Amino acid sequence: MDWFVKTERIDPRQVTYPDDISEADRYFVGIEINEKEKNGTIYHDRPLEEDDVVHELLHVKHPEKDEDWINNETEKQIDMMISSYVSYNEVVYSQTAIRNDIENSPNIPQLANIREAAEELFDVLRDWVGGPVKINSCFRSEELNKRIGGAKSSQHLANNGAAFDIDDTYGHKTNAQMFRYIKDNLEFDQLIWEFGDDKNPDWVHMSYKSEGNRKQILKALKVDGKTKYINIT
Repeated sequence: MDWFVKTERIDPRQVTYPDDISEADRYFVGIEINEKEKNGTIYHDRPLEEDDVVHELLHVKHPEKDEDWINNETEKQIDMMISSYVSYNEVVYSQTAIRNDIENSPNIPQLANIREAAEELFDVLRDWVGGPVKINSCFRSEELNKRIGGAKSSQHLANNGAAFDIDDTYGHKTNAQMFRYIKDNLEFDQLIWEFGDDKNPDWVHMSYKSEGNRKQILKALKVDGKTKYINIT
């Protein structure tokens, strides 16, 4: 038996809010579910939007999930693009996560950090490049970061800003050209020339956070089989 879900507008005066809730947040959208009859009603005191409906239907499909998971899944299904040029799939893709069945989904605050870095850093670079820029790595869950040996403070965790590892796979600009453009023109927290040689790195690591960007510039080298970072700011 399929579910039947209807909507019903209610009078805003039927809803009471705590005194510390701002006027902008004083609205109600919620679903009442009848598991036995497999039906539900979405009550709302303002016009419904697409994400409202998706959000409430996800509660029906995944009653065991908490609100953070529902919010995150709603974001994914409504807006698969994080920014003008960055897709959600690019953000979470990881061969290591796939091979090892590791969950790699950012929560709402992490997704907000990633979106800001995408809009303020990646998208601006992409406009200058004039064509696609390959994202090798963006978000890593704690489990994934631990599995690949990432630093505990890595900005790929998206808890303190967010990071992108990019390269010149598509050939519009070299890694060195992108590195220099970021260094000379963009706001960033950390920029790393990743291995390669003096002419071109193998890839470029760049990060951004909303406040306190350090504009730190590093070069990654292999010394006796270990990675060493040289500050070239």
